Amino acid sequence: MTSPDLAASLGNRFSTHYSLWGTKLNLDRLLTDARPHADYEVWRRGDPTALETPAVTAGLRIEVFDGNSAEALETAVKRFVKREARFLQAARSRARTIDHSGLTTMISVGSSEEIPIGLELSAFLLGVIAKAQVAWTVTVSVFADATGRPGETSAK
Repeated sequence: MTSPDLAASLGNRFSTHYSLWGTKLNLDRLLTDARPHADYEVWRRGDPTALETPAVTAGLRIEVFDGNSAEALETAVKRFVKREARFLQAARSRARTIDHSGLTTMISVGSSEEIPIGLELSAFLLGVIAKAQVAWTVTVSVFADATGRPGETSAK
């Protein structure tokens, strides 16, 4: 079984989104100057948060990829950077008002087995991301089963 097939059979997922936010960000002006092509969610300062407190930032989130194929993830990220180049440039031009901007990939590991799961990013993809000046954070979350309950992790 190849490693992408192994990841898929274990229920592992690569969920990736782009987000930006800032306490001083004028989101409406950014969206007037350059609106993303992809669907996006926004929030503004003062909007209620999940914790039922007012948001202290304004920002947006764009879903880029959700699946279990590292190859499909790479294709989706390259497509995102190319399609959203104008928007990403407009965001970079407001760097002083943005507290965070970048991609986030959550690797959800759906197994309690001790199987090393990783994400290999090609040099070409890293070059595309670097040229676009987009930060990228990758995190791992281990789930014991398909219910989404956190699993036990151990170091040996």
